[in-house]
Amino acid sequence: MTETAVADTLAIQRLKAIYCEGADLLPTDAERAAEVLTSVFTADATADYGAGLLEGREAIVGFLVSQISPVRAWLWHAIHSPLIDVDGDDAEARWTIVAMMRDKGSETIERAYGRYADRLIRTPDGWRIAAMRWIEEARA
Repeated sequence: MTETAVADTLAIQRLKAIYCEGADLLPTDAERAAEVLTSVFTADATADYGAGLLEGREAIVGFLVSQISPVRAWLWHAIHSPLIDVDGDDAEARWTIVAMMRDKGSETIERAYGRYADRLIRTPDGWRIAAMRWIEEARA
């Protein structure tokens, strides 16, 4: 692997970690979460969290804020097993995810297990997510 490929892979891993931290902020600081999440997507990004295709960064961030912030007391992502293929200014990445969450007014901790499948592009500001798909494999 070349130095450039290693640097790109690490930059993409960091970007996904920033996404997860932004998502984890949604229950406690929706405004800051929206800022963080806005920074990781391209303007024309698409995302599918299982409720239909969202088109555009504003739609994605708006969906996350409106669906998570009012409902969850807390949210925690752990990303694992990154499989990243970089091809010039384009990349494909797959991640295994464990997400734990608790709803407001509940003591029950839920767990979601699944994968993210991402398409990323290099922009003048660095790597950004151009497309994201959540694939839920189990919930406990």
